[in-house]
Amino acid sequence: MRLYREAACFALLSMIIFPAVLFADPSVELAEPPLIVRAQNTPIAFYGTGLGSATSITSSDARISFQNFSAGDTSIQVTVQAGQRAVAGPRDLTVHFSDAEDLLLENAIAILPGSPDLYALNPTSFERDGTYEASLQGINLDAVDAITAGSGIEVLEFEANPSDPTKGTVVMSVLPEAVAGARTVTLLQNESAVDLLTNAFTVTPGILELSDVDPASISRGDSSVVVTLTGANLDLVSTVNFGSGITVTSYNHVSPTTLEVTVNGLDAGLPVDTLRDVTLSVTGGGALTSVGVFTLASGELEVIRVRPNRGAREDTIEVVIDGYNLDDVTFADFGTGVSVDELTTLSPISVLATVTVAEDAPVGLHPVSLEGAFGENTLAD
Repeated sequence: MRLYREAACFALLSMIIFPAVLFADPSVELAEPPLIVRAQNTPIAFYGTGLGSATSITSSDARISFQNFSAGDTSIQVTVQAGQRAVAGPRDLTVHFSDAEDLLLENAIAILPGSPDLYALNPTSFERDGTYEASLQGINLDAVDAITAGSGIEVLEFEANPSDPTKGTVVMSVLPEAVAGARTVTLLQNESAVDLLTNAFTVTPGILELSDVDPASISRGDSSVVVTLTGANLDLVSTVNFGSGITVTSYNHVSPTTLEVTVNGLDAGLPVDTLRDVTLSVTGGGALTSVGVFTLASGELEVIRVRPNRGAREDTIEVVIDGYNLDDVTFADFGTGVSVDELTTLSPISVLATVTVAEDAPVGLHPVSLEGAFGENTLAD
């Protein structure tokens, strides 16, 4: 009877003590969360107690996957991969058991971006002198601090999509002086370039414009005068026409907003002292005419030569007087003893005078003087 009682007591103790050991609540001791870089397979381990019946580990984020799961009483081993669309930051994980309730591990891992890579920018063409929003596609765009697109492009805003790091937006201002052609977009991280996308987009010229001509006039006889044209999309210009009497000898495309042309004012150029148009022509067709923006000035009347330069007493001869700005000459004088019978303007650079030399005209050099709309001048010798 005594032996039976002792056996019964032992059985009762077993029923009270052993279940507490066999079914202890699982626990995990979390320290610093493992860092999971996107798109990389990262083996991690969690340590604790009562983990032997763990069957799997999951995340509420479907962009995080788990492979190679194994569990022992004091540890769980698993390989974690975060997809490219996984948002950076901490994640809770849940451990599932065959004989116990799920175990929530708060902030169990932390997702980090990998190296940024830009795949595409859309749209791919932007006209000068405008502000545009474009979408970006790539990976790890949330790791980008800033982007650049070369001279003439101001990046006003950049933002990675807060819920999808493979997408982003950029707001750019394409300045009037931006050079036309393909552009490379550079991703910056800590002010250093981390990725380049060549031919990301193209800058296209806009509408041809002329806003200023400086100087706005030249004079007859001027040569190699540099005239600066200011406007928009002047890199399209192939020829510039200032009208009759002005020739263009060279072009210098300084920038899309500045064009320098070297011009000569012909001695006999017409019309003078009136506003004239300037026409810009584009290779392949098209032109822009700015009305009344330039002047060919007459300058001062000047006598430079007389042909023939001699005559005899009592002769009536025709004399050609050469010079500048001889239009509208109204008076000629050949000195004492020489009378002017008729005066005809041949061109802005020559006048025909019919003169008679008196029988008592002094011999020797005679000054020749002209007066007209553009002043007066004397050729003394």
